[in-house]
This record gives sequence, C-alpha cells and structure tokens, in this order.
Amino acid sequence: MSELLKEKYPLVLTGYQFWARPIVKQMEQSKVFTNWVNTFAKPWSYEMAYVMGRREKGDLVGKVLMHMGFISCLLIGMILANAFYINYIILFTMGTLLSNKWQKKRKVKGY
Repeated sequence: MSELLKEKYPLVLTGYQFWARPIVKQMEQSKVFTNWVNTFAKPWSYEMAYVMGRREKGDLVGKVLMHMGFISCLLIGMILANAFYINYIILFTMGTLLSNKWQKKRKVKGY
C-alpha cells in the first residue's frame, strides 16, 4: 500500500508518516494505548483488505475511517510540503492585523 501512496499520492504518504510515527512510538510504550488504537485500526484493516481484494466483505466504519484518513493525511501532507508558503501567509496576515490595530489606535489618539 505504501508503494501505491508513494507513486500516486505522495502528499498523503507524507501526512500519514507525520502523524503515524508518534502513534507507533506511543504504542510501543503502552498496551492500553495500543488497544485503544486497535479499535480504529481493526475496521480500517478490514476495509483495506476488501479494497485490496483479500476480503469478500468491507467494513462501513473502516470505509469512513479510510476516507477521513485519506483527506486528513492529504491536508497534513500539503501543509508540510508548503510549510514555507503557509508560514509566509501567517506572518503576512499577522502583520496586516497588527498594522490595522496600530492604525486604529493612532486615529483614536488624534495623531
């Protein structure tokens, strides 16, 4: 599956790897956390097996998780890939807001 993502959807793979690594580290340290993650991973794995032709029946919860996960990972991947531009936009927006606030204060004080 990762080869498919790498080839067709590299931003999705980037987003997935970003959030999955800390999850895996936490799972290595906590059986309780691993069991909690399993409540989401199991339906997803059933649906993935169905999509890959390894299972006769899919899983509705897994399908929802898969679609939500794809979109979430894509958005995270886009943010990471465009971090420079996003930081520029944030700084520009903050500068504009502060400038407007400063100008309003100047007008109130009668300068």
